[in-house]
Amino acid sequence: MRKSVQFLLLFLMCISASWTWASDAPERTVLFNMGDYDSQYWRIPALVTAADNSLVAVVDKRGSSLGDLPNTISIMSRRSTDNGKNWSEPVVVAQGGNGKTYGDPAVVLDKKTGNLICMFVGDQGLWTATPYNRQGIYVSKSTDNGVSWSEPVAITDQVYANHSSWYAGFAGSGHGLCLKDGRLMFVLAIRATSATGVPLHNYAIYSDDGGDNWTLSTNAATTAGDEAKVVELEDGDILMSIRNPSKGNRIFCKSTDRGQTWGKAYFETELKDPACNGDIIRYSYSTDEGSEGKSRLLHSLPESTTTRENVTIYLSEDDGETWPIKKRLVDGYSAYSSLTVLSDGTIGALVEEGKWDSNLPGEDGFQLVFYRFTMDWLTSDVTEPPVVSEGTLQLNGTDRYMRIPSADDFNIAIGESYTVTCKVKMPFSGSSCRFVSKRSYTGTANSGTVGWEMWGDMNASTRFSTNLSPAGSPWGGKGNGTGVTFTENQWVHLTWVFDWNENTTNIYVDGVLGESKSLHADFQSKSLENNFDVLVGAGYSNSDGSASVPSFFMNGEMDDLRFYNKALTLDEIKADMDATVDGTTDGLVAAYDFTDISGVEVPDISGHGHTGTLVNFPNYSTLYTVTIAAPDPEQGTLKVMNGSTEVVSGTGIPENTRLTVVAEPADGYQLKEIRVNDVALERNVNIFTLTQETTVTAEFEEAVPAYCTYEGNSSHDQRYVRSITMNG
Repeated sequence: MRKSVQFLLLFLMCISASWTWASDAPERTVLFNMGDYDSQYWRIPALVTAADNSLVAVVDKRGSSLGDLPNTISIMSRRSTDNGKNWSEPVVVAQGGNGKTYGDPAVVLDKKTGNLICMFVGDQGLWTATPYNRQGIYVSKSTDNGVSWSEPVAITDQVYANHSSWYAGFAGSGHGLCLKDGRLMFVLAIRATSATGVPLHNYAIYSDDGGDNWTLSTNAATTAGDEAKVVELEDGDILMSIRNPSKGNRIFCKSTDRGQTWGKAYFETELKDPACNGDIIRYSYSTDEGSEGKSRLLHSLPESTTTRENVTIYLSEDDGETWPIKKRLVDGYSAYSSLTVLSDGTIGALVEEGKWDSNLPGEDGFQLVFYRFTMDWLTSDVTEPPVVSEGTLQLNGTDRYMRIPSADDFNIAIGESYTVTCKVKMPFSGSSCRFVSKRSYTGTANSGTVGWEMWGDMNASTRFSTNLSPAGSPWGGKGNGTGVTFTENQWVHLTWVFDWNENTTNIYVDGVLGESKSLHADFQSKSLENNFDVLVGAGYSNSDGSASVPSFFMNGEMDDLRFYNKALTLDEIKADMDATVDGTTDGLVAAYDFTDISGVEVPDISGHGHTGTLVNFPNYSTLYTVTIAAPDPEQGTLKVMNGSTEVVSGTGIPENTRLTVVAEPADGYQLKEIRVNDVALERNVNIFTLTQETTVTAEFEEAVPAYCTYEGNSSHDQRYVRSITMNG
């Protein structure tokens, strides 16, 4: 079966095992490649700086299967004594085979003893374990800085002693924590019930005797989590960073008593999370002359809310309150990562490059790659605040939106009417999206919803509708429309009118009434009020079962967004389509025109001070149109990918975006060349950076016929005749 031409993956796999980019860029060394050391697959990076300042990398050797436990897995390690330039041959930490299997290592330096402590799991898989056949939890130690490791010692009974109903648990792989007082700490992700594929409970596990005896925290930091890491803050509190199984933003939680108990979990909206493991460490580097600068936190995560790609390093200078500095370390598909500070003050990262998702193009599998970079690299050329260009809000359908702080002006009390208008331009792509939303979830299965939203179904047709949920009433479809279609990829004016006096909710497209629906009786006695922010280009979801998170992202453009605390008449709606507005416009409480916006703030031009904040927007000042010249479909197909998103021909893309070209020949044809603005790309390298209006073309040619065959139905086109013998 023919597969897409994925030059990016081939390019990365074929380059030498290590190289250095420019002098100010990170050094890159491949530690484990697919097929190395008799193993097709490698996963799960854990990186630590040992007591002798050597680097030790601990990973999963997964053999012929990419799967997690109960797949037969061994844990291996390599070490470097020259800051990552050269590495030893692998040594065994825990040997799988003969009925044994181990995986998911996490490692920490015990600063009291100088020992390395590695915690991992074995025996059963997370979802195959039972209370009578649990997933085992093990510890192995190295007393010689990673040169060798002790036999695994089970601490399974210690973990489950007071939790006989638990099924499984594993430490968040990567870097563990040694507190200032010497306490060692990891975080266990616990499967506490028989349910499979559900969020996990996160408990800290700590030892005060060098890793022999372990204690669990009294309570879970969250019951809606997954793999997690911890870091000690300047005031002695512990911050836990938790993988979000619902995707979106990272989950944080704090302990004020050295990990014994945990407070209320919350979302860190500056850190994206596509449901992936990452790492968080403190950077503080000391020399003989003293400390080098302030102490800071570093966090490594894929910079996406949907796809494991573009692992990025984030920096906080206020102990995790804000994360204003970030820099991409890896372009393209990338997943788990682990961080450590080297003896010379540089920073090491061990990263999975590749993918494990058959829905994405290319071969599944990973390289485990070591990067070494400086703080100067991370903090230089810091991305400037985002800029909205061309006078519209540019939304990408994956993670961008605008947030307007909750205010009474956006609530609808009993007896009040309301109108929202906006202009949108979008394609028939994706599933459902939200144009504007102030509708929260406080329960599961839509129970406890309250508020209002304008939304669309973007499958076979573009539909505009509304959802309304009165305060104090279970969700029951009260006041939601059935939807009105509008035209694809053309600007349309959308209006929603909530008319309390007429007891109707109406939706209009380009000033034409599309649907009018009588309100449920509850709206005569209950409000549409909540304390959630207004989301523009996104909605709320409670897929984690406990709290509302941004979701249902819009793909396209928006302009002239306006809110009125009255029911506009038809004449007023038609006037709104073309009129400019300001603080004197009757009933106007907030308005945004997205013209000449720079930075992350969008002013409320009504003068009422409801400033909007842009979330997840790139740094750009110019959009360039990408035109994709479709080849003869009988010869092949051509796509341009922006990350994991296919670019639609004619779409404006931010300047300096890295794009990947994917060409797939039809049967009987082969790719001749790819051209960007009539310049051929180098063979096997199909990435380009957008710097101008761009046209992408691909030329195919008939495949060279196979002219040498032999038994087994194999054929080759790289052979030639050396001699011919004629008899008779």
